[in-house]
Amino acid sequence: MLLAMAAGSAKAQHSAFVISYPMSFPMGDLHKYISNTSFRGINMEFLKYNSPQTAVGFEVGWNVFYQ
Repeated sequence: MLLAMAAGSAKAQHSAFVISYPMSFPMGDLHKYISNTSFRGINMEFLKYNSPQTAVGFEVGWNVFYQ
């Protein structure tokens, strides 16, 4: 997995932006139609830390399966 991360800080609050390259495996009913592992995809995630134990954020990802 390829991973890139950038972090910034302002006083006691931190944030992080992560871009990753995921591999995907067809499972369940999808495996009936496509048996190849997918190497086409990207995930992006943003986190805002409210405290050392708590973070709020969102993640978006895209994968392509082909045969």
